[in-house]
Amino acid sequence: MMKRVIFVFVFFLSISIDGWAVHIFGGDFRMIAQPTQGNYTLTLTIYADANTLGTGNDDLSVKVYIFRKSDHVRMDAFELPQQVNQNKPIIYQNEACAGNQQLRTVAQIYSRAISLSPARYNDSQGYYIIWERCCRTAGVDNLQNRGQNVGMVFTLEFPALMQNGTFFRNSSPDLSIPNGEYICINRPFRMNMNATDADGDELRYSLVTPLNGYTTNDADNTIGKGDSHSTYPEVRWAAGYGLSNTIPGNPALAIHPTTGFLTVRASQLGRFAFAILVEEFRNGVKIGSTRREFQLKVIDCGGAPPPSPTVFNNTNTALPASVVEICEGANATLQFTSQPNVSYQWQKDGINIPNQKSTTVTISQAGEYQVTASYTSRCALDTVSQLVKVVLAKGPTIRFSPSDTVRICNGDTALVQTTQGNGFVYEWRRNGAVLPSETRSSLATTQIGTYQVAVRSTVNSCISRDTAFVVLRPSPAKPEITSTKTLLCHRDSILLQTALTPDLSAEWRFNGQVLPQRFNQLSVQLAGTYQVRVFNGSCSALSDPKRITQVLADTIRFDSLLAVCYDPALRVALQGSPANGIFVGNGVETNNLNVQKAGAGLHPIQYQVSFGNDCVLSKTRILEIKPVPVLKAPNSVTQLKDASVTVQVQSETPNGETYQWTPPTGVEDPTALRTNIATPNTETYTLTATAANGCTSEISIKVVVVHLMFIPDAFSPNGDGTNDTWEIKNLEKFPDAEVFVYNRWGELIHHQSKDRPLPWDGFYENSPAPIGEYTYLILPNTESDNVARRGKVLLLR
Repeated sequence: MMKRVIFVFVFFLSISIDGWAVHIFGGDFRMIAQPTQGNYTLTLTIYADANTLGTGNDDLSVKVYIFRKSDHVRMDAFELPQQVNQNKPIIYQNEACAGNQQLRTVAQIYSRAISLSPARYNDSQGYYIIWERCCRTAGVDNLQNRGQNVGMVFTLEFPALMQNGTFFRNSSPDLSIPNGEYICINRPFRMNMNATDADGDELRYSLVTPLNGYTTNDADNTIGKGDSHSTYPEVRWAAGYGLSNTIPGNPALAIHPTTGFLTVRASQLGRFAFAILVEEFRNGVKIGSTRREFQLKVIDCGGAPPPSPTVFNNTNTALPASVVEICEGANATLQFTSQPNVSYQWQKDGINIPNQKSTTVTISQAGEYQVTASYTSRCALDTVSQLVKVVLAKGPTIRFSPSDTVRICNGDTALVQTTQGNGFVYEWRRNGAVLPSETRSSLATTQIGTYQVAVRSTVNSCISRDTAFVVLRPSPAKPEITSTKTLLCHRDSILLQTALTPDLSAEWRFNGQVLPQRFNQLSVQLAGTYQVRVFNGSCSALSDPKRITQVLADTIRFDSLLAVCYDPALRVALQGSPANGIFVGNGVETNNLNVQKAGAGLHPIQYQVSFGNDCVLSKTRILEIKPVPVLKAPNSVTQLKDASVTVQVQSETPNGETYQWTPPTGVEDPTALRTNIATPNTETYTLTATAANGCTSEISIKVVVVHLMFIPDAFSPNGDGTNDTWEIKNLEKFPDAEVFVYNRWGELIHHQSKDRPLPWDGFYENSPAPIGEYTYLILPNTESDNVARRGKVLLLR
């Protein structure tokens, strides 16, 4: 079966019109996830005609765009540089036919690392990468006007990076670089167009109509500018062609939905464009896709084909090879006999193997191998050898038990043991030297070194190898016993500890006797000598002795504390011995107790003495701070001259309290909280409250003696000599007093003060004020009386 393919892929690239018109055959996108979340390698592969590729159209970079599917908003734009060192030629197995058709193709790789924010790329409908360009290669028979001035579009869809609150890792389908192929008319044609998926997603293949897009051959519209579009126009088929008849034939061009293999038996010569859609599904849900646009050329191969080669395994040239079994890590050689003037090309899984054109090929991978034959100097049908299936055979499954590393102390014997099986043949080596006497699944040795075992089964000749190590386990270092203290207080315990790595065990000793404890710590309550021995296999080391001493119950003296009444200024002296102790308790300040900080109540005060920083003994006393009466009263009260005033003091703790007023002069009841006081002059009185516990509290009240002010409620300024002015009696007793009079509209019409002592005469602005009521405000402005008087006065005529 003879076949050759010419490719045309649609992309959004910044490439000149002439360059595209003569050298671009196709291409495809892939986006491969990297270990770091949101990091990808974005790659665009372009297939170019090497005959016309030159400095004028060999672009150094291309530009692609990313859009959001839900609203077609542009998210990002990336410039992809050409990776010149990754470019590679496309292999045509029939060089004569390829030369006649001037088929020389090179794959150009444009790639870069990109970073997308998962928090930004979180739309549930996903995203798409797109590139748009005019114009595609002309001379295509199944497009209108043979594809002249027809644009092209290439796209890749990928899912949201964040789904259900977690990062969604995904790589796109990866279309491999195919063979260079063409189709021989009226001959069956089959071509591998499958892709791989790094995530193991299901891939589905279908033929779709190529996209034309929005670019044209106008000078300012040949390259897509990254504009947003909801849809992209398809190409227009030439008369008689369509999606079901892309390449006419019996059958017409089709693609297998799961394998991705193209098949056709073409019935018409020419060049034909089509597109392949590869969709990826995870758990039955579509998550992305990639699109490849393509061209196949149908030619008249003509002439009889060369003889079909027959492939043999070089170990058995009597029978043609069908299935070849090789051991893992080994290889085999396939061969055939060549014919004059015939060229050959080896294939693996339908893909040409680069640089494998000789009569032999050395293989080490599983797969399906065959060789195609074509005439060297003329174009004719190719022939192909039988299919040889290469499978990998495995040696016995072996493992060392319990591990591949055995540690021994001096004098110990190591047992190195691997899997035991019926019919297994064992060969042991130490440091590369064969141990001829060791032919069993295990060996015992006292020598350190590297041990290799080769195990062969009678089922096949494959050998499994594994390596074990016998190493000298160093004697453990002398352990050290650590503890927070070495003195045992009364009914105390001490935790002894030693550091243990996972491969060590411990043995504790008390006064030379072995204890049952085997852990890295030991809690002790007895005075004596302790040691620990640590073991590493048969290796051990003993610690230095650790002596634990019992502290005798020394007498600690702490003077008794007498109860005191609460006094914020009081400091209670604390005394104890030995002198190196410290006092601990509420309100303690070194050797004193701050009564205000402690507050009323019963307070345990502890005197602590440290013995060698390992043992602390203490003695506790209780200090009672007795509460005092809590009194509340006004700072002062006012008494009218020659009268009395009721004084009220409140106690928050009245039960059992007694009271005494001083001085008692003028006090009606000197032992009551509430009493009447009459004093001729201003005087300060103090009430002393005594609680049932004997504690006292005092509060003072100033009794301020004031005079009575007599305010007339009417006057008649009519000149009859009676009540012609509004005079306030005893106002002179208030030298700083002020009087304000207002009319009904709130206007001030009279102001009387010590600077303006005259009473109101019923005039306002030198005119008699109208008859009626007026509002007054009197401010006494004295220490004993600052209560404002308000009221109304009636002016009569």
